[in-house]
Amino acid sequence: MGGVTAKILTRQVVRRGAAQLTPAVLDKLKTAPSYGIWRVSEKCFALTLDRAAPFQVGDSVFCPDRQGNGFVFGNNKIHSSGRLLIKAGSGLVADNELISPHNISVCPEVPGTAAAGIKQLIIRNNLIREAGYFCPAPWSATAGALSITAGGDRRPQLRKAGVFEDLVIEANTFENCNGPNLVISSASGVIVRANKYVNPQQTKPNDTGASYAIANNAVVWVSETENISFAAEQITNPGPFATKAVVLTDSVKTKQ
Repeated sequence: MGGVTAKILTRQVVRRGAAQLTPAVLDKLKTAPSYGIWRVSEKCFALTLDRAAPFQVGDSVFCPDRQGNGFVFGNNKIHSSGRLLIKAGSGLVADNELISPHNISVCPEVPGTAAAGIKQLIIRNNLIREAGYFCPAPWSATAGALSITAGGDRRPQLRKAGVFEDLVIEANTFENCNGPNLVISSASGVIVRANKYVNPQQTKPNDTGASYAIANNAVVWVSETENISFAAEQITNPGPFATKAVVLTDSVKTKQ
């Protein structure tokens, strides 16, 4: 977030062969490994911008007007082992009951060097019950019943603060969840308040998040985050595997 911007005035779809790309760029596109920033569609766009292009060849960009911002997901009751995956901002997730989900995951799900940004997200007054019992995923950073994470270019690297901005996580209840209940990384400007963690980690947690060194014995785990505040958090009846209440790694800066 916070990078250079330009406004698109006109757009025309062209095929790769007609896009006047250099042989070097064409070769990179052809030989790009899977899940890399050069592995893209054959479709190209010829754009007219409102200014000289501030980008260089090989830069990754994204359009905040095309990521589903301004959504509301509320007053739902869902019993499913799937996850609620959020890739947009300026949104509200409130008053939902999720029973036995994989988790709520806020993640851009793009390669570690790709442009990404999610901001102004409120997650409030949700009941998350019995999360964390899905199949182990040690290669994934989404280790919490609520995970707000962005993986870097390699494990165990998480992105620096700023992928997520201006988040509010408040008055949620985590009930009988296994492993970490709340995991946050790569964020700037986060308010965490009045959440309840009831009966956390009564059973042995799996190793989801292990490749990112996420402590599975922590109720709350935060890394690569700045300007975060905590208030009125409540942990009730922690289980024998919840040996750490809140873990803030050395890369975390709390709000003064």
